[in-house]
Amino acid sequence: MRIARDVLDPKHLRLDHDGQSIRLQPVDLHANARARRGKTPPPAEALTTAVGAARSAADRALAPITQPDGGFPAADPDKEPPWK
Repeated sequence: MRIARDVLDPKHLRLDHDGQSIRLQPVDLHANARARRGKTPPPAEALTTAVGAARSAADRALAPITQPDGGFPAADPDKEPPWK
C-alpha cells in the first residue's frame, strides 16, 4: 500500500493498493466529532437466555447472604449468636 498526493488536485490523497488507485475523501472534522459511534444495542429480548438446571442449582447454592435491601436476614431469636 502506498499513500500519495493527487497530481491534479494536491489537496486530495490517493491510496495505491494492488494496482488500484483509490481517492480518499477529505475528512469533515466537525461532523466526525459529533457522529454517533457503534451500532444500536439489540432489543432486551434478544439478550435473554433460557435458564437451565445447572444455572438454577448454582443460583440456589451461591445465593447472596444479604436481603434485597442490603440488610441481613433476621436472626433466629432462640439461637445464641456465634460471637457470645
